[in-house]
Amino acid sequence: MASETPTSDVEASGAGAPESAATVGGARTRPPWQDDPWLCRVAEWDDAEADAAIRDGLSIELAAHLQKLMDLTDEEAAQLIGRSRSTYARYRNAGRDLGMAEAERAVRLAQLIALAAETFGAISEALSWMREPNYALGGRMPFDLAETDPGARVVRNLLHGIQHGHPV
Repeated sequence: MASETPTSDVEASGAGAPESAATVGGARTRPPWQDDPWLCRVAEWDDAEADAAIRDGLSIELAAHLQKLMDLTDEEAAQLIGRSRSTYARYRNAGRDLGMAEAERAVRLAQLIALAAETFGAISEALSWMREPNYALGGRMPFDLAETDPGARVVRNLLHGIQHGHPV
């Protein structure tokens, strides 16, 4: 059964933040995705937790939240979950849970946004980066590559390379 909009129990001090969280003067700061309840929830899942959540069913609210966050059209939001615009609208209007394939796609994009926010220091910067053609990705937008697992791995590898100062 899908849960309602998530809440974070991570303290404002950044306790429990992942090892890759930014530091300022040796003090750990909160990852930028912690200010967003869905990104916070999804970013903290390991693969086993993500698999369990996807199999248990996730609310269409995750896709609707990503649509609002990224300023996507209904057509783009439908593309995000791999459905037609009319099917997406029906799911959203009925508050229907996402199926496994749809939930997996939404989780994959949310995790990439969280990683990009961590990489660039702000959700707004991550969202801009996700929607811009990228030379290192053959001129494709990271958002488009996130549609498939192999494409998402390419984006994730690029973000890790940027985090570690590798030339891209």
